[in-house]
Amino acid sequence: METISILVGTQSDGCTFELEPHSRELVHRKGTPSDTPLPASLFIRCEVRQDFRNMLGDEELVWAVAEILTRLSREGISQLASKVQLLDPAHDLSAINTVP
Repeated sequence: METISILVGTQSDGCTFELEPHSRELVHRKGTPSDTPLPASLFIRCEVRQDFRNMLGDEELVWAVAEILTRLSREGISQLASKVQLLDPAHDLSAINTVP
């Protein structure tokens, strides 16, 4: 099974999330028609920098972000991929959080 990878960019006031290009292609190939527009990115604002760390470790947030970016339900995502992971491109794509 495949993995849905979501790139995370941390900014001073929040995080930006976007599908990794291979994952976007996977969603279009197997999940939604290629003419269905997917969001380019999603920004979530936080007041306190420590909230970023707490937020990124929350499994429900990972699923919510994945559902928004893929326009699929959790069940639809699970049919496409065995896991969803958040990756940090600023740190050699190290995994921040992975959910089955």
